[in-house]
Amino acid sequence: MNTVMLRTICLGIICCMLVACGETDKKQKAATNNTATVTPDTAEMIETGQSIFLQQCVSCHAVNMNLTGPSLKGVEKRWKSNEKLYAFIHNSQAIIGAKDEYAQDLFDRWNKVQMPPFPSLKDGDIAAILVYIKHAEKN
Repeated sequence: MNTVMLRTICLGIICCMLVACGETDKKQKAATNNTATVTPDTAEMIETGQSIFLQQCVSCHAVNMNLTGPSLKGVEKRWKSNEKLYAFIHNSQAIIGAKDEYAQDLFDRWNKVQMPPFPSLKDGDIAAILVYIKHAEKN
């Protein structure tokens, strides 16, 4: 092999390596950007929330569409406080009976069908469900 051919082959190999490194770097940056807001703790909450959602909520609710119950997209924004939302999830009829205006309106709009009570859900479980809902809204 002559020197020119050897240099050409070496340059080709170096160019391929640089391109491959650049592509790997782009993939790593993209992966970092996609998961930058999902910390390990948040990822665990999303997984826990999804599991509870699938066990307790999915028979009546979806995140991005109405089913038997309303879509849960933006659910926290619709309530005056998380305290009321959590209380409604624990026992919707008690909040409706307490003359909460939003709860009554929700009850009326959904043909006076009450959400079943979930007294066994802890506040941490509800928080995890809400984290999952926020994550699912974006995806």
